Amino acid sequence: MRLKIVCGTCCLLCLLAHAGFGQTTNANFELGQKQYNDSDWNGAITNFSKCIETSFDLYDSYSYRAYAKSKIGDTAGALGDCAEVIKLNPSFSGGHFWRACIFVNLTNYDAALANYAIAMRLGPQNRPKDLVDDISDGFNKRRWDCELGGNIAGAISNLDVVVFLNPINSNTFANRAMAKLHQGHFRAALTDANFALKFNQENYLAHVIRAWSLFALDDPKGAAEDCEEAQAFIEKSINKGKANPDLWRIDVSMNKGLLCLVKNDFQAAKDNFQKVEEFSSADTNKVSKVMIARWQKLFEKMLAKAKAKKL
Repeated sequence: MRLKIVCGTCCLLCLLAHAGFGQTTNANFELGQKQYNDSDWNGAITNFSKCIETSFDLYDSYSYRAYAKSKIGDTAGALGDCAEVIKLNPSFSGGHFWRACIFVNLTNYDAALANYAIAMRLGPQNRPKDLVDDISDGFNKRRWDCELGGNIAGAISNLDVVVFLNPINSNTFANRAMAKLHQGHFRAALTDANFALKFNQENYLAHVIRAWSLFALDDPKGAAEDCEEAQAFIEKSINKGKANPDLWRIDVSMNKGLLCLVKNDFQAAKDNFQKVEEFSSADTNKVSKVMIARWQKLFEKMLAKAKAKKL
């Protein structure tokens, strides 16, 4: 019997977990499926337990019951059922994907990642996209917690996991590049920015980060070229009606500020970053304020470097 895909990662995993364990129909199993699909977790647990008592489709019955138990907060019971799923077929990835899914629901992302890694070794072809996104979201949330707490190294550690999970995602590399840039690791930031642009040549943030990295690494010509690429992206987006000019004014001013630094026009550079401060003053978003403060700090550092070099 194939498990019905209803929605989300858990149901996809049901399908993945099913590998030659199907049996003939059973009234308790069918009722349990319906209750599961209707989010009647207690009812589903009752009927899948009856299936287990009669040894009916143990693999799927334990799988369904594991997830239902996790939804009512029975962590120990859910993980115990996952262990039974794995015991029934230890060489198949489905049981480990199941357990990873449950750990995501419990917001235990480290355990989810560990089980995901085991499952990938056993059967990477079965990797469910939803699960990758769910684990990534958990580590991205931890990344922002670190960012807000001023722990940039911690943010990078969490982004390392997201890169591992999404090795061809342009935005993931750009986000890690930004963290490395603000940490002062300019060459590492440049490397990640290049990877981001490899996967998406129009990644605006990657061009911005590469521009700042190149300037810090004494390549003003390369920095200017990336500033122009970033500016072209903004103008293109605005002209096509895909971007609100007011929402991009901070980015435009930052971009112009760096271009002025490249040209050694220090006063114009300061004027543009003064606009950044003015535009961001009304923004009450805590994340925005933290990130703008970091860009301001980086600008002051690069301004001092440019002035010293000119002397």
